Amino acid sequence: MIQAGTVDRLFSAVKKRDCWMSVGGSQGIKRVLEREIQISSSTILSAIDMDFKKNGKAGSVAKEFLEQSKRCFQEFVNWSESFFLEIVALSEVTEEEAWWTFVLECWGAFFGALCRV
Repeated sequence: MIQAGTVDRLFSAVKKRDCWMSVGGSQGIKRVLEREIQISSSTILSAIDMDFKKNGKAGSVAKEFLEQSKRCFQEFVNWSESFFLEIVALSEVTEEEAWWTFVLECWGAFFGALCRV
C-alpha cells in the first residue's frame, strides 16, 4: 500500500506527463535521465576497466551489472509509456485526461517493493 502523499513527495518533478516527456520524447526529464545515464555509464565503464585490470572476472561482473541496470531503467521507461498509452486507448480519454497519476502510483509501488528486496 502506498502512503498518502508518496507520489507528491517522490515524483513531484514529473507530476504532469509533459514534465516527464514532451515534444515527442525530445524534451523532458525522461530525456535528461537517458542522457545522464549514458554519460555516467561511459564514465563507470572506464572506471571498471581501470580498477579491474588485474581481475578480469570482477570486471566482467561489474560490466554485466552496469548493463543490466541500464536495461532495467530502459524497460521500466518503456513499460511506463506503454502502460500510459494503453490506459488512454482503453479508457477512450485524451492524454490530458488520462491517469498519469495512476502511472506514478505504480512507480511508487514498484520502487517501494524494490526497497524491500
